[in-house]
Parts: sequence; C-alpha cells; structure tokens
Amino acid sequence: VRNIGGGAFLPSAAAVTTAMANGTYNAFAAALESIHDSGHVWVGGSMWAFETAPADPVFWMHHCEIDRIWAAWQAANPGQNPSLAGAAGIMDPWTETEVDTRDIEALGFTYA
Repeated sequence: VRNIGGGAFLPSAAAVTTAMANGTYNAFAAALESIHDSGHVWVGGSMWAFETAPADPVFWMHHCEIDRIWAAWQAANPGQNPSLAGAAGIMDPWTETEVDTRDIEALGFTYA
C-alpha cells in the first residue's frame, strides 16, 4: 500500500545538488540520509515501515537512485570515506569490509 505525499516532501533535484556540494563524508552522508528517508516517508504505506518497505517495487528504484548518488559523490570526492575500524568496518554477515566496497567498478557495477 502507499500513502503518496502523506508525511514528507519528495526529494528534489535541488536537494541532491545541495547534498552533492558537501565535500566531507559526514556532511554528505547526513544530507543523503535525509533524501533517503524522505523518499520512504513520501511514498508512505509499505515503504514507510522498515519491515515492509522491500515489498514495494518503488523501494528498489529508490535505493538504486540513492546508490547512484552515492557513487557519483564518491567519484567527485576521492578519499572521503567513513571512519570505521574493527568490527564496525565489517559488512556483517558478510566478510567484506567497508574498504572492499569503495570501488563499484571493481565490484562489477556501473551507473549509466
């Protein structure tokens, strides 16, 4: 189910441009998280709840866009990464670390 526009603003191109202008990881991550969260709340219904969001096909398109924005920011801001150490850097339940995920092309992904 959906409740379009019931609880938040739809993320705009201007919000993405503003997020992309952040030159440090922490500032960018906070801005991107706001865009991400408002997308879930704007669609509402199943997308609003953590437990049911993946049941809405919009969830997958939304997350692809968030991933694309993240990849574009990474390309424009090399060397800006989260400060993770020890167990926090492991992508549990997998054995890969955050460092292993920084190069999307090495993982076999590209965005057109």
